[in-house]
Amino acid sequence: DKHLAAINKDKHDLLVKGVQVSFQDDKGILQKKRLRVFDFDHPVNNHFLAVRQFEVVGKLYNCRPDVVGFVNGIPLVFFELKAHHTDLRDAFDKNISHYKDAIPDILYCNAFIVLSNGTDSRVGSLTADWGRWVEWKRIEREDEPRRVSLEVMLRGTCDRARLLDLVESFTLFSEHKAGLVKVLGQNHQYLGVNNAITSMLEARKLGHGRGGVFWQTQGSGKSFSMVFFAQKVLRKL
Repeated sequence: DKHLAAINKDKHDLLVKGVQVSFQDDKGILQKKRLRVFDFDHPVNNHFLAVRQFEVVGKLYNCRPDVVGFVNGIPLVFFELKAHHTDLRDAFDKNISHYKDAIPDILYCNAFIVLSNGTDSRVGSLTADWGRWVEWKRIEREDEPRRVSLEVMLRGTCDRARLLDLVESFTLFSEHKAGLVKVLGQNHQYLGVNNAITSMLEARKLGHGRGGVFWQTQGSGKSFSMVFFAQKVLRKL
């Protein structure tokens, strides 16, 4: 898992910042350029594809994940779907661990993993322990009624613009004693940070300098929210 997390971080840096390449121009002069893998500013310019039962060749076994979501040919989202009577914890303990061992390559560029049995749906990062797998209950606004469903999960995380936003601005890697941890923004952080940025832009436009108050409860990840906010402001503004 430590090795897989390190590879995932390296790949994430390339996906977000671009890939440095060298080439000779028409005059034979060596040039360097950074090629972008995704068009983060215009999500519709990217190619999105979901493949069911995508066969992956492993060293010992071939596996067929339930659904793999590709953007521009890069496998960003991994879905493990179970029968409605199945406990998702069981899917996490058995299936996800098996995939990490048997076909780690499919997870090298992974943005996040979705587990669902149709009624209970959770999203987590590659390194998240079970306690860090969270529900996604709101799609666009904080005042929406909370709904736990696969549809809300999909619309909230896999809509073209939201998926690329999560990859670009709501993903962090943090060093801990146990090793490298990948942090994915949670539902309340995603909505809160984007609201804060909208408020900040409005304050700048009107010139009054009052961005508003970002309120979060204890233990809800305020420090990460601040980094997500700063990260997005730096990249976008």
